[in-house]
Amino acid sequence: MESNGITSKANGEKRAWKHSRGISRHKKLLDTRPPSIAIDAEGKLTGNAQLTGRMLTLKWVEILLLSGYLESGLGFEGANHNFLIDLEFITRGGKVPFILGLDANEVPEAWLKVAWGEKDFLAHMQADIVVARNSSITCTGAQNAEGGRNIDYFIVSYVLLGMLMDCWADFQVPFSPHFGLVLKLRADPTQIFTRALVQPEMPKAIAKYDSNMLEENSFQKTAKPANKVQHQKLQTAKKEELYLRQLNDGEKWQKIFEKTPHQELDFNVDHEVSQHVKKHFESMTGQNAEECLLSKNLSRWATAVQHFWFDKCGEDFSKVQNLMGKLPQIETKPVVKAKLGDLRQMVLPGGGDVCTRVWASMKVKTEALRKWMQKGAYRTAAAEDAILRLEQFMVGEGQLFEHVWKDVEPKLALRIKVEIVF
Repeated sequence: MESNGITSKANGEKRAWKHSRGISRHKKLLDTRPPSIAIDAEGKLTGNAQLTGRMLTLKWVEILLLSGYLESGLGFEGANHNFLIDLEFITRGGKVPFILGLDANEVPEAWLKVAWGEKDFLAHMQADIVVARNSSITCTGAQNAEGGRNIDYFIVSYVLLGMLMDCWADFQVPFSPHFGLVLKLRADPTQIFTRALVQPEMPKAIAKYDSNMLEENSFQKTAKPANKVQHQKLQTAKKEELYLRQLNDGEKWQKIFEKTPHQELDFNVDHEVSQHVKKHFESMTGQNAEECLLSKNLSRWATAVQHFWFDKCGEDFSKVQNLMGKLPQIETKPVVKAKLGDLRQMVLPGGGDVCTRVWASMKVKTEALRKWMQKGAYRTAAAEDAILRLEQFMVGEGQLFEHVWKDVEPKLALRIKVEIVF
């Protein structure tokens, strides 16, 4: 599969950066949903002329295809820093899987110096750089011994790296010092799996418990004391409450710990990680791993802690499958998940849902058509397209328009359609 750059326009400026060919063969896979930084209902214009994109849907897995350009000589400052901010925003900090075709005007190694919080920018975005395999340069503009620089490449989310089959430079690109780039992908992302450690289950309200939001504390809602005497009484009562709470927690912990049984460590021969743990322990200590009393006691304590947390959060510990204190295990799972459920409830990048975006788009088209009719400009291509879309919208033609009307009462739907027509 190949992808193509998309033109962006802002403040009268146009940029088009073509990083490969062939998107016309895959138009049926494109979701016309606009990216979150789009400034028009059609999603064709962005406030940043250096970044634009479209959503690609493969087997109900959404992939954000982006095309970008960084200005030469700025490094990662100025307008290029704004580019990074927009990229971080449109992908929700890398949570939305994306592929970015980029004329970076910087070599790949330069990205390691771009700090973003405690990490570098690519680590924060959970993405890596993919370069052409058949060429060490992608632009012939530089006058050096290598004949150019490698400043054109793709930035791809970690979860999509398993889809990559090849990336090569197309030298047959006229009228440009840049080579074209072709990225070949496997067309079914649901078939890409990864191995990950099994995570112990935590209570759903554990964050509230950590923030002391689950404990009863009437003093947090008490008005500010009027004088020092009331303040002293309030402090004394609060200390007594905290003391009693600690006693209750101590009693709860003791009961839970006493009920938690000792369990033998299961070094299953079919589990790769547990066998590595056993081998390392026995080579370091010269003792049998199954007889390590310290590990057994720590395992019991960890399970009791997990039980205690579930009780404090008011959740049922008996339904927990993955216990703390067990030997680590590996599970194989898909790297990306398909979107399931009602399409009307699908949350979009940048916020909102499918229905909200459709209604907003139809409102824009209706208002624009009203202005065009007043000016006699209803024979333009844009007006004809708006009329066509509104007609499709009113009859519920297509999957999106059909879903939009399902939640609207018949009388209200009729009223809306009449208002659109007249």
